[in-house]
Amino acid sequence: MAEEVVLTGSVSRGVADEVSDIEMLIVTPEPMELAACFEHARAAGLEELDTWGDQSTPTRRVSGFSRMSPLTRLVVAGIRRVLNRFVLPPQ
Repeated sequence: MAEEVVLTGSVSRGVADEVSDIEMLIVTPEPMELAACFEHARAAGLEELDTWGDQSTPTRRVSGFSRMSPLTRLVVAGIRRVLNRFVLPPQ
């Protein structure tokens, strides 16, 4: 389904804190209807879904909340460490 998934925002820059969200850009081979985007977000465990921006373009913006379990918090912390070590330039 996805050709590329890009981590963006403060997490990708290594400056996230405990209240930072996780932003991802997901590139698909073909444009998707907003309803399908919502379905995928729900399947990923997101709740309270919303959208924003101009809906007349191919871009679909979906936001939502996830109740992060302790395991998810560990995964996010691991992503941050990997980004800090291998992706981000030294500061």
